[in-house]
Amino acid sequence: MEISVDTKRKSLEFCFQGSDMHIFIEGDEIRIAEAITYEVAIGEQFAKLQLAIKGGKVYLVTPFGRNEVSNPENLIQGVKQILDGIKESHKELYEEMNKILG
Repeated sequence: MEISVDTKRKSLEFCFQGSDMHIFIEGDEIRIAEAITYEVAIGEQFAKLQLAIKGGKVYLVTPFGRNEVSNPENLIQGVKQILDGIKESHKELYEEMNKILG
């Protein structure tokens, strides 16, 4: 899997089944969201349904609230595998994201 890194925005980007996915730091948590594009250029937008990870817990963030995911092991493991791909090339971002993962 090819991973694009933006260290200024503390963000990773990769393609999943034709969708542009982002893993980024927002405040004190990691967010996972699909980038949404429109025919009119309005800049990068993220889907309103996002996953938030903090301290070993995963939450689904929606317009209706924030709910904890009951079995987040595969989500956390997947993020760790992606982070392993930047471990050597972007050590600071790798360490910061791993610290948030818990």
